[in-house]
Amino acid sequence: MTVKAICGLGLGIAVSVGMIAVDALADNRGSDWRVTGCAGVVEEELTSLKLGILDVDKVRYIVQSSDSFESDAGESLEGWVSFKNCKGNLVVKLSQTCQIDTLYTTGDCEIEDISDY
Repeated sequence: MTVKAICGLGLGIAVSVGMIAVDALADNRGSDWRVTGCAGVVEEELTSLKLGILDVDKVRYIVQSSDSFESDAGESLEGWVSFKNCKGNLVVKLSQTCQIDTLYTTGDCEIEDISDY
């Protein structure tokens, strides 16, 4: 598996060939993530979650590549949210059209109504 961080705070998207400037608050749901990087989708979702005392530190968009001898390389996009006051992350798995597929937390971070692993 190969992991490439492509963005911090949704301010710019590094694509394998270059950079694309995008508005961090743009509504990119329904867009092809290879074009927009889904910038702003995770940040928008954060406003609807019951974060309680959790204080967002960073949002990173990460492309994961996996390939095997039996299939072509597959890529997926995830948003990883770190917090100032817990060790762990909120992971937001995104579809290729920037829709949210799965949300879960890792480590010590807990969010109401979100699965914890």
